[in-house]
Amino acid sequence: MSAAATARRFIVRCWFGLLCTLLGLVPLLVLLVGWPLLRLLGCEGNEGSGMQCAGAPGLSDAAYTVLMVGAWGSMFTLPSALGLYVCGAVVRWVMRSPMQR
Repeated sequence: MSAAATARRFIVRCWFGLLCTLLGLVPLLVLLVGWPLLRLLGCEGNEGSGMQCAGAPGLSDAAYTVLMVGAWGSMFTLPSALGLYVCGAVVRWVMRSPMQR
């Protein structure tokens, strides 16, 4: 069996897990893309006082939202997505007939 066929078979079997993982990585990608942009705009602040951007004062609230979605979202979304995938795999394994286990 060729490598392409093996990869295609893996994707067909594990599409839900791959989807969960990709969705779980979205907040981390938002943080990785947003962090350099926030640095370029000169944004500073902390969680208690919000954020002020020297380069674009009108974007301060949006910058704070991007930072919080990326930081908090990556702590909760990725583990939740991976947990859902593992639970689905366990249920799928339990639902098999005893001869297939």
